[in-house]
Amino acid sequence: MLLILLLIAACTVVYFVFFTYKDSYNFSTRFNNIYTDNSNIYKHKSFAYNLAVQSVDKPEDSAYTYQAEAGVLCDISNSKVLFSRNCFTKMQPASTTKIMTAYLALKYSKLTDEVTVGEEVLGLDKASSMAGLKVGDKLTMEQLLYGLMLASGNDAANVIAKHVSGDIDSFVELMNREAADLAAVDTHFMNPHGLPDENHYTSAYDLYLIINAALKFDEFGKIASSASYQANYSDEKGNIVTKNWINSNKFLNTKEPFSLPEGFKTVAGKTGTTLAAGNCLVLASRDANSVTYVSVVLKAPDKTVLYDTTAKLLVDFTQ
Repeated sequence: MLLILLLIAACTVVYFVFFTYKDSYNFSTRFNNIYTDNSNIYKHKSFAYNLAVQSVDKPEDSAYTYQAEAGVLCDISNSKVLFSRNCFTKMQPASTTKIMTAYLALKYSKLTDEVTVGEEVLGLDKASSMAGLKVGDKLTMEQLLYGLMLASGNDAANVIAKHVSGDIDSFVELMNREAADLAAVDTHFMNPHGLPDENHYTSAYDLYLIINAALKFDEFGKIASSASYQANYSDEKGNIVTKNWINSNKFLNTKEPFSLPEGFKTVAGKTGTTLAAGNCLVLASRDANSVTYVSVVLKAPDKTVLYDTTAKLLVDFTQ
């Protein structure tokens, strides 16, 4: 009799979940109808009430001049999408991939971890962005994150991946699981650095979701808004190595001709550039009223358009 009662109860729960609420969550519409009141009845573990939600391009008038291929601007202080263009289109992310790598490093390791560089830095394209790490170098995780986010070191990305997950393939699996948890459903990673692969892609909106998660860690903002960093660490023989890493985000370099609109400052950011991805920038910025925005500009034709477009979005849509 007890077994029969348990079976009836189980069937009731299954009916309740799959029939009563089967339409409450649909990845294709992302966050629509997930929260209809203050209860947690529809709550997925990765969702938050304060996410900016978008379904169509904004402004809907396609005549608005936007020279990059895709992008989004979100007011994350007030959970609003202010602008979007092709924001769910799958795009090559280039080194903006490293936002996810940094996020996982902060989530699953300690800044004080001492990490020894291994053979994972070998075989990378020497013409790609590197932090200059050598086999046998010993750095802290904090130093590696500066090398990752400022120098955009593909070598630093591989070292972080191996430290966090034991090997790069396992780390990539973790990246994809975490992307799914963040509802970044237009994202699939093949490596921790962003070098081109036809199966390595994301979208402007997904990059907003990923950096929004990374910003929960104060250290992420500290690192990703630094104009430069001097790292002192030891090599394989115990000699001191000094590296000066400059942030690839030109908004942070006073010698560059690019600047944020008056009153704005960088909270965090990551650039990305390959032939396949074009010029990309994911930027968190804050205005004089302490309102924080995330702008994502993907596949701009050149750096001038990239930075001018980012600044123009902030001027045009945050007033």
